[in-house]
Amino acid sequence: MTEAEQASVTQVPEGSLENPSGQVYRSAISPGRMAWLVLLLAFGMFCVLTITTALAIYLYLFQSTETIPAVLQVSQGTVGVTGSDFVETVQRERQDLTNTQTSISTDSLSQATVQFRDVPAFEGAASRLLAAVALQSNTFITFERASRPRFDWSLNQHSISFSNLKGKLDVFVTGAKNKPFLLSVGTAGGLSVQFLDDGRYRVSATDDEVRILNVMGRASAYFADDMSSLRTVPAGQELVVRLGNRTIEPRATIRNVLASSLFSIQYADQGPPRDELILPANWGCLVEQDSDPRGMFSLEVFDGRFGLRLRRLDNATSHGEVRCTQPFGEDGIDVSDYDSIKVIVTFYVSSQSLSQCGILGSECPLMLRLRYEDRLAVGRTWIRGFYFDKEVIADYPTLCSTCIQEHEIINKQAWYTFESENLLSVIGANDHPESLSWIALEASGHQFDTIVSEILLLVDKSNGNGAEAEGGS
Repeated sequence: MTEAEQASVTQVPEGSLENPSGQVYRSAISPGRMAWLVLLLAFGMFCVLTITTALAIYLYLFQSTETIPAVLQVSQGTVGVTGSDFVETVQRERQDLTNTQTSISTDSLSQATVQFRDVPAFEGAASRLLAAVALQSNTFITFERASRPRFDWSLNQHSISFSNLKGKLDVFVTGAKNKPFLLSVGTAGGLSVQFLDDGRYRVSATDDEVRILNVMGRASAYFADDMSSLRTVPAGQELVVRLGNRTIEPRATIRNVLASSLFSIQYADQGPPRDELILPANWGCLVEQDSDPRGMFSLEVFDGRFGLRLRRLDNATSHGEVRCTQPFGEDGIDVSDYDSIKVIVTFYVSSQSLSQCGILGSECPLMLRLRYEDRLAVGRTWIRGFYFDKEVIADYPTLCSTCIQEHEIINKQAWYTFESENLLSVIGANDHPESLSWIALEASGHQFDTIVSEILLLVDKSNGNGAEAEGGS
């Protein structure tokens, strides 16, 4: 190569590039450093991917949730249901609720129950009731959501949420034992009510006042904008919340004087032996019929919850009855200085063969009987009957010969919660009860099948004086 040719050759430093035009570009990072940069970047991406995958697995296994099925049962009359499309529909039968906001309203002649079932313990097993919320007449509420942990080992809670309550609810929690659980109800007045365990509760909310009765279980309440206002509601007490001056006061005057009467809760963890007839403690049952077949009584699981079942089937065509009674002892329960006596019962009429309550109005698939003595020590009985089958051609009486209130018609094959008026207001002044002798659940007719989930006999001494009622829940 000549000297001229050598002079025309430009030395390109290491780490530089030359394009055809002869312009030289130098790399800011040497190939060695570039290799380390790529290696560190790949390691960082590996770490991020590993942590993200581990976190995703953790969240899925321990934090993820799934929907708890919610079913609306129309217990009496018809109810209004408004979904996310803000269009109200009238419902007469059961309906599955989605896990989106759904408003439910009842009028003066209707009632509805929202049931939540837990996942079966093993494949093929029947799902058990987790909780049920019964909307009494003239009630409005919004169902928000219901979820549970996807896996049993998760520490997350079973969560059911309602809002905008105005009216009255009966709340049953039967499947929350030994698991984190929260059923919350927000009222239109800004109060949040929480139910934390298996139990039986009542909530009533108006524009001015909210009352929470804890018959059995754990409950609390607080103003949504002030957690420091949190108050617990001990079992057997009522909490009265005045919304105007934001006061929360306990009352301990209301008592359930029945023993072993919350069948769906007290027997939720038990299964009666198949070869043995089981009865709840403190109850005695009697079966009578004009001819075979015989009626039956049993404590068993029905539609996901425990109940006392009274039935007579097998194509019976003659009169029969099954009656279960809880006596109150030789001296009874003194109610002479009480201001209120109420009976509350939750039941399900599966079938009946007679129209209404029979030709004499005395054969209902469920009749409540409360025996008492008046001020003259005369024994009297308050009776209330229920039925669902009403034939248009039948003109049967809706009163029995000794009834002072008409029997009540309910919807077929749906759980219904009945709450009586204050019996001291219903019963005439001359027959005013002085002591209670016994209470009975009776199913009668030809063929019938009735399941009673729980029954309460609440006495209230509003003035707070005198001794507490006997018995317990």
